[in-house]
Amino acid sequence: MKMLLPFVVFMFNFYFTGLSLSCVECSIDAATSCNGNVTTCIGAELCMSTITQTTAADGQKTFTFDRYCGDAAQCNTMGSLTSFLSTETNSTCCNKDSCTPPQPTLTKREASENSVQCEVCLAHSTTQCLPSNVRNCTGDEKYCALYKIKSGTEKTVIMGCASESFCRSAQTQKLVNGKDIRVVASCVRNRSDSLKAQVVYLLPLLLGVLVHGV
Repeated sequence: MKMLLPFVVFMFNFYFTGLSLSCVECSIDAATSCNGNVTTCIGAELCMSTITQTTAADGQKTFTFDRYCGDAAQCNTMGSLTSFLSTETNSTCCNKDSCTPPQPTLTKREASENSVQCEVCLAHSTTQCLPSNVRNCTGDEKYCALYKIKSGTEKTVIMGCASESFCRSAQTQKLVNGKDIRVVASCVRNRSDSLKAQVVYLLPLLLGVLVHGV
């Protein structure tokens, strides 16, 4: 049995590595294409390209373009999240070694209100975020989202209105240019459900205030 174990481990690694794609990994700001090193994907991941547009309160727009190994469930999905900032994304995929996915593009969102209201919040360098306002959601953003994003040592928490497709990518992890990016989120259908979720989310913070009198 002891002699068999190394062989089993070898065959396991060989089998799954052999089935995995090799994809270009890169990230760039203010551009719609990039090139980088080739990395081996994990399991059934595909080669993915993602464009992200962020619009500030003053209307200023910034773009980020990424290529990496991604989850097939996120292919060809456009999504958006609106808090104090508005973020729109779209991802495309291909399934051959070192292939170049079709160029992802963004379309204009519907701006009319949809009767959903969500608490909004944006905080950096922390895992806690206290809502400071209520936003009337628009277009297909019919969910209230709570997002926690960690990239290296950087932490960001966002609360706001989100589209269903944005919520479907609620828990993701990707490695771009050696930086591990993790996203964990929860989405609910209305503000009342969001408030219930926040009670659980903020409980550790409230306990700290009560115990330490901070």
